[in-house]
Amino acid sequence: MKDNRKEYSIPHHGLSEKQKNKADAELRLLRFESLKNVSQNQKIYADLISLKYSLLDYLDLGIYSEEYLFSEFLKKYVSIINITKRKLAEDLGIHETKFSRIINNKENPNLALLYRIEEHSSKLLPASLLWQLVSKKMLVEIDANKAEKKKQSKLVKNKLKLKSA
Repeated sequence: MKDNRKEYSIPHHGLSEKQKNKADAELRLLRFESLKNVSQNQKIYADLISLKYSLLDYLDLGIYSEEYLFSEFLKKYVSIINITKRKLAEDLGIHETKFSRIINNKENPNLALLYRIEEHSSKLLPASLLWQLVSKKMLVEIDANKAEKKKQSKLVKNKLKLKSA
């Protein structure tokens, strides 16, 4: 059954199929030409904005995903700005070994590093946004670390003895 409803938000072009295909091809060529004229800074800016909104969408979902670890974000950031990890570590004033541990998900970043990334990205990636990414992982780690909870519990003296409701 053919759907005869019209799209009212887009005016009908009134072209034949052949004319429409030709117009689409011309538009495609113009679009590719305009993309060739995009500067490297404009491309980096667009990619960073895309990364930022991707993080915002993830955080709005309220779920935890390994794809959105801070280390994965940092790898994407390095890729977008197209410099080496060593150079970024130097630019951020962080020891290369510590940076390597963070980018390989062996260590969580501190607030100082998040402030530096905010500054490095011309404030496109706010430290507060990055902290939400880090804290989401930390919450999962805190809940899952039963052994450490038990170990720390043994060190507590004079625990409150309260009756729960």
